[in-house]
Amino acid sequence: MKKLMFTLAIVSVAFTSVQAQKQLGGEHNVEVSFNPFADNPIDASVIKYRNFLDDDAALRVSLSLNSSSQAYLVVPESSMRQNLSSDVINNPDLFLSNSVSNWNLSVGYEKHFNGMDALSPYVAVQAGYGSATTTLTRDHYSAQTFLSAASGDAGITPGYWVADPDVNSWVSWDYTNEVKSTQLNFDLLFGADYYFSDAIYVGFEAGLRY
Repeated sequence: MKKLMFTLAIVSVAFTSVQAQKQLGGEHNVEVSFNPFADNPIDASVIKYRNFLDDDAALRVSLSLNSSSQAYLVVPESSMRQNLSSDVINNPDLFLSNSVSNWNLSVGYEKHFNGMDALSPYVAVQAGYGSATTTLTRDHYSAQTFLSAASGDAGITPGYWVADPDVNSWVSWDYTNEVKSTQLNFDLLFGADYYFSDAIYVGFEAGLRY
């Protein structure tokens, strides 16, 4: 599956002793994302390191770490009933929550081309490996009783959980479903760096991921 990757406004700090506007070879650059309109302008969830072998070639390593979570109110407090004619049950707010965490490590090679004095366009290829975990949690409010195979209660199949009709014994509980996946990706990228000085530049990068 092909995906479009887009990174805009990369602010980078180049640790180098070379006094030049563009890379000459030998530089070690560390980059993080910058969005001046976000609550946290500096985004360190993706960190990229580049080692320039020459003025037109660089090895690159990218590490991304992301996590997010959301919760949706599905049953407001004191809104449950056993049936249409029963009284309202004093239940708490019940939520449906999901959280996602993932990481990806990619290694690649960049080929740079002549641009303006301060502009360095490039193409790159890289391969990576990563993992993702999605967790879904659903809140409930009830009490349950497990009927063993020896119970033999009339009309109820043994070996199952059944709801307790006594609302005074109900409590909050939840169940969780977790899905894990791994990913091997191959990326074809193009971008450009614009140097303000020998140590600070802004970059743009986009590409295709398989």
